[in-house]
Amino acid sequence: MSKFQLPTQADIVAKNKELGFEIPTEYAEFLLVFNGGRPDKDRFVEQENGEEVVKFTVDCFFGIDIKKQDRFYDLYNQYIHLKHEMPRGYLPIAYDGVGNILTLGINEGNKGGIYRISATDDPGYETYKKYSPKLLSENFSVFLNGLKAEFEDKF
Repeated sequence: MSKFQLPTQADIVAKNKELGFEIPTEYAEFLLVFNGGRPDKDRFVEQENGEEVVKFTVDCFFGIDIKKQDRFYDLYNQYIHLKHEMPRGYLPIAYDGVGNILTLGINEGNKGGIYRISATDDPGYETYKKYSPKLLSENFSVFLNGLKAEFEDKF
């Protein structure tokens, strides 16, 4: 799954200083092992009428671009780019397949939770502030472990 060279604990500490807050522990641990990238199991499903329904796919998790080669998938760059376009208290950690952002709660009331914030339909104007974050999971591990592969459990 790795997108970038794996960071060290010192890289995580430096990124926390750049961000101005600590990356929640579960995501920091994920960065140390995978550092972002496209997951093999990328489908988020919910139960509807007793059936699993794919709600969206995870395009790519953001990592720490130590070598500054791909700023689009860099966690810090995405936070700086989006922090004025979304509600406060959320760290963008991924995009889904259609431009919505997956975020990690970073405030006391939502810390560690995984939320999806929908993009606006207004042409030429991108903001996520108009939409309330939807809680998907209480923590990152449960979210990540709940993702499904394309043909998982189909046969």
